[in-house]
Amino acid sequence: MLKIGNGSLSIKGTDRKDVLIKYMAKETVAKDADGGVPGLSIKEKSNFLFIDYDSARAGIDLNIEVPLECDMELRTFNHGDIRITNVNGFIKAQNSKGDITAKKISGAISTKTNDGQIEVELLKAVPNTQMAFISGGQDMDVTLPKDIQANLFVKNKGGKLYTNYKLEVTNTKPSYKFERIDAGEFQITKEDWMSSPINGGGPEVVIRNSNGDIYLRSK
Repeated sequence: MLKIGNGSLSIKGTDRKDVLIKYMAKETVAKDADGGVPGLSIKEKSNFLFIDYDSARAGIDLNIEVPLECDMELRTFNHGDIRITNVNGFIKAQNSKGDITAKKISGAISTKTNDGQIEVELLKAVPNTQMAFISGGQDMDVTLPKDIQANLFVKNKGGKLYTNYKLEVTNTKPSYKFERIDAGEFQITKEDWMSSPINGGGPEVVIRNSNGDIYLRSK
C-alpha cells in the first residue's frame, strides 16, 4: 500500500528481491533527527510494505524499484502523476488530480483518476479477473491483449470510443443514479452503458470517461 498526499509516484519492476526507494523534494525539506524525511512513513509487516506521506507537507516525488512480481495499491491526492513500468501482479491505482500511466504490465490492473489522462498497456491478463478504468476528464488510452476474453462495458459522456477489437455492441438497460441535492430533494440521472463481449466474453472490463475520448487497442 502506497499513499502520497502531495507528489508523484514512479514505480519500476526490476530483477531484484528488495525494494529501493528514492525521493526528490519539490521544495527544501529539513530532515528529522533520524535523518529521515518528516511526514514520510515506511513500514513492513508480513512481507507487505506500507508507504505513506503526509499531504500537509511540501510535495515529494518517489521513485521506487520493486521486484518484477509485485502486487500494489497506489493512491495520490494532490498535483502528482502515477507511473508504473514492467510489473507483473495485481495493481490498483487511484489519483485525485493527475495522470496514470502503466506500461509493460502483466496480471490485472484497475485505475481511477478524477482529473487526468489514463494510459495503460496490459501485455498479459490473468484469467477470470475484473478490471476497471475510470476517468473524470481527458482522454483514455487502454491496450489489452488481443486474445483477452471479457465482457466490455463502456460509458462515455463527452467523447467517442475508438477500437480495433471486433465488438458486438448492445445497449444495456439504463440504470438510474439517485443523488441527494438538499433535504428532501433528489436528482435522478439516467445512465446508459454500451456493452459487448470480446472473444466470446468473460469477466467484466469497465471503461468510463466523463469528458474525453476512449482509445481501446488490442495487442
